[in-house]
Amino acid sequence: MMHCGESGYITACRSIITAAKRLESCIRHDPELRADLSIIGEPQVTVVAFTSKTLNIYDVADAMSKRGWHLNSLQNPPGMHVAVTLPIVKAVDELVADLKIVVAEEKEKQRARVASGLGRKGMAEGTNSALYGVAGSFPDKRIVRDLAGAFLDTLYKA
Repeated sequence: MMHCGESGYITACRSIITAAKRLESCIRHDPELRADLSIIGEPQVTVVAFTSKTLNIYDVADAMSKRGWHLNSLQNPPGMHVAVTLPIVKAVDELVADLKIVVAEEKEKQRARVASGLGRKGMAEGTNSALYGVAGSFPDKRIVRDLAGAFLDTLYKA
């Protein structure tokens, strides 16, 4: 706050929220995206979550990672989310463009699997799905919380 002041802070907030709304709108309304992706819930501020009923969303996440986007995977339902920050504001159009490319590529991979007789059953599983699949399989979810807490404690110790 000392560096940018109240007006700078408000300007940054407005640009972040505008970028998040733009991303949400593109996923909801762009013909190249809306056929395969759908928004989860009603994004309120800066986090936009989405899923797919036609593609393996974890494969989409892996392909976006290969393009330099590190989006966060979700488990129930399978999905991913973008926490829009100032760096994303400047690159939201690139993010959308890359998402369109990845969706088209994943659709083509799915068509090839169907053509070869594998269909959805033979769909590849993205590497993101392994972590979420294991965490979701524990009957007592407290262990997941404890493991995540221990990881974060280790990560942030000086």
